[in-house]
Amino acid sequence: MVMDAALPDKHKDVFLSNYGLGWMIESYRGHYQIEQVGNINGFSANAALYPADTLGIVVLTNQSVSMVPIVVRNSIADILLGLQPIDWNGEKIAEIDSLSHVRKQKNKLPIPSTKPSHSLMHYTGSFENPAYGSIDIKLQDDHLYCELGYEKIILLHRHYDVFDPRSVDKNGVVDIEPSSLLFNFFSDESGQIQSIAILLDGSEKPVFFNRNVH
Repeated sequence: MVMDAALPDKHKDVFLSNYGLGWMIESYRGHYQIEQVGNINGFSANAALYPADTLGIVVLTNQSVSMVPIVVRNSIADILLGLQPIDWNGEKIAEIDSLSHVRKQKNKLPIPSTKPSHSLMHYTGSFENPAYGSIDIKLQDDHLYCELGYEKIILLHRHYDVFDPRSVDKNGVVDIEPSSLLFNFFSDESGQIQSIAILLDGSEKPVFFNRNVH
């Protein structure tokens, strides 16, 4: 099945983009390549096979929707296939830099001078979704924390009842990059916090985690 015309662009020896039996079928610098990518919250992967060269490359990373697997895969392939190396990492960095201003415009700025509708203790508890599992939010040192996979997350207030989840490393350093997975808390008719809406996996509609009352 044809995915894209994928005519040569910057690199004249990288083209073709088809799909067959669960694999993406491509021509990589004169070599037959089939690959598959995988993304889930907190992880990205790429598995590529070069059947005519009896070569396989698998790259795993603990980053969401990351470019790292493709950059690393291409860099390894260039070496093992005896090709003139391309600075794939430098190209991706330049691409990110060129799009940074667009990304900043798309990201809505926080609304200043707003505050949560409840005290922070009211946002704590266990919130559950049948497909994605549960999120346990705790209050510690006047901040809200939770864990997503193996990551410790601090919820920084953005505006109103919306919080920005940021990763916290083992030294307690908070990630400075704003998250796209904003936590939007909703109250019921009695005013009590009952659910969290999060845009997951690039979805346009939020996924709801409802308070676990058990």
